[in-house]
Amino acid sequence: MNPCLLIYHYHYRPGGVRSVIERLLCQWAEAGRWERIVLVGGEMPEAGWLERLRKQVGRVDVRVDARLGYRSEGAKGTVAELATLLEQWFREFPPSLVWAHNLCVGRNAPLGEALALATASAGMPLLSHHHDWWVQGRWGRWAEFNLTWEQAANATLPDAPHIRHACAHPADAALLQSFWGNRVAWVVPPAPEIPPAAPSSLPPDSFWLSPCRILRRKNLLESIALTRWHRPHGQLLISGTASSAAEADYAQSVEEGARLVGLRLECGASARQPMPVLMRGAEMIVQSSLQEGFGLAPWEAALFHRPMLLRRLPALTTAFEQAGAALPGVYQELLLPENFLSAAEQARQLQGWQRPAAALPEPHRSAALALCERPGPPAFSSLTLRGQMEALSDWPRLQHALASANPWLHHPPSTTPVTAPQWPDAGVPQIERLLAVPTAPGSAAASSAEVQTALFHAALPTLRQFPLLW
Repeated sequence: MNPCLLIYHYHYRPGGVRSVIERLLCQWAEAGRWERIVLVGGEMPEAGWLERLRKQVGRVDVRVDARLGYRSEGAKGTVAELATLLEQWFREFPPSLVWAHNLCVGRNAPLGEALALATASAGMPLLSHHHDWWVQGRWGRWAEFNLTWEQAANATLPDAPHIRHACAHPADAALLQSFWGNRVAWVVPPAPEIPPAAPSSLPPDSFWLSPCRILRRKNLLESIALTRWHRPHGQLLISGTASSAAEADYAQSVEEGARLVGLRLECGASARQPMPVLMRGAEMIVQSSLQEGFGLAPWEAALFHRPMLLRRLPALTTAFEQAGAALPGVYQELLLPENFLSAAEQARQLQGWQRPAAALPEPHRSAALALCERPGPPAFSSLTLRGQMEALSDWPRLQHALASANPWLHHPPSTTPVTAPQWPDAGVPQIERLLAVPTAPGSAAASSAEVQTALFHAALPTLRQFPLLW
């Protein structure tokens, strides 16, 4: 039987998950591992990307069913219906491996349960690849589940002897390994290939670049503030746009925030110019994210020999540095004076935390509600979205506040390019070792609910600090 790989993701829209899938598939293609690849999801991938992927990796088939997409965008289907659909596809092209992405973000809980059941019934391995987690601030998913805590864990974080877990973030991998041992691995995606330079029509003036989609966790109003500070007459290009209806309002806020401070802004720049062209042409790469799965931007900046202004992320930035990366432009926070926060903003932060926390089940509700005080000093990243917009609307006052609280801002940002980390066995070798771990039926293991609870408690302090993650 020709080896077949079946890949599941809710969608194949531009973003980090799609990039990880593409890079690993290219590496597998070089090794000649799969003769057939089947992409399964809730919507058809864009034609251009699919055509490029086929040129890179060979035969790629696609199966689409709207029931496999986001529940919040209309996907419907019971566990039994979805399991029947999967079993039908398994008979059509029996996969040697099912590789499922981001079940743990909880955008379609019945699908996660159906995948676990269908793969177990067919006797095939399931590789569950974790990029983001619903318990790490995406608490709005809870209302969609209509499940108990244990049922939600079994659906979004299924575990069984035939399942292996790949994590995008080193801290997530370490936590899961403490419960499930060597059936879990931190998987570093392969380095991207750098295409040759191509003619372009870049802006005539220098520009800074945020290489991302527009998501709240990207904290893009901070990137706007930093660009405006260092380049008062410059411009910021954001490569992507809002990738879901849930982020449409935030995208409008990003555009309005740039207008408030008089900064030229272009969103969706990668629709006009390919990402390699944008990366090569950028004077500075800027990333102010509050949360990242793996964090591809520093690696890509290094490969294009670009400098980068990078907000430090616990564990992730350290992992890059431990692998030999030099990040001259890393910063801790864009701090604010203690007296900067108005009483209205402090009330918004508290009430904004209490609302989603109160919707959680016990005892997790009480654990969240107990965190009434915001940890750490005030920072631009710790403001609510409304608070950030209010700060930007009075740019002279914000400028003065930033100047007094951040001495490092008085120096020009480093123009020394980022240097790349060295992960010699990144990607497929890590996955192949994970898949080779022997199955031990009947062995004692922590439940999915226990692991989900540990992830929840590990995330709580950071979540409380950053309203944009709620």
